[in-house]
Amino acid sequence: MTDEDELRAPLAHVPSGLFGAGAGLVMGALILGLSLFAGTSFRQGTVIGVVFGVLIGIAFTVLAMWAKRRNATQQITLGQRVNKALQKGRVPEGAHPAEWRSKLEQSRKFWRIMTTAGLILYPALLVLGIVVVASGRGGWRIWAEVVFFAAMTVFSAWQGRLQLRRIRVLKEHLTAVPQEGA
Repeated sequence: MTDEDELRAPLAHVPSGLFGAGAGLVMGALILGLSLFAGTSFRQGTVIGVVFGVLIGIAFTVLAMWAKRRNATQQITLGQRVNKALQKGRVPEGAHPAEWRSKLEQSRKFWRIMTTAGLILYPALLVLGIVVVASGRGGWRIWAEVVFFAAMTVFSAWQGRLQLRRIRVLKEHLTAVPQEGA
């Protein structure tokens, strides 16, 4: 596998129809679940899930075909290379330290904002759910929301710290690379 193939999206090699069918099935099941959660009958939820699942499957198939055609001629961006390096935990050979430092700094700012936003939004929704539960209103759905927002609070903090640590490690690797013109 070449460097270019490795950096392409993981689903770039999946046939568009298969991708669309999978997306349609998953979204149809999710919509069925949400319909049942909202209180519709199983028959109504099934019809809604199937109709929207098929429509979403068709849309995702067309979107995948369009994206593959569009991306086939485009070069791999520095952002894609940085994201792959963050996953692997190492900077590839031949990386230009100045460009990479700038892109990693942008990524660091993004993840700090996202982590902070997650640590404000999810606990706020968690507290709101707890207030509703404490007031005696709501049923099992409120408990499900409380559990969900508690999990999202933990996940948001974990994901943000993980990404920030990965960015710091790559910056340290770049510091070990001699600067151009030095």
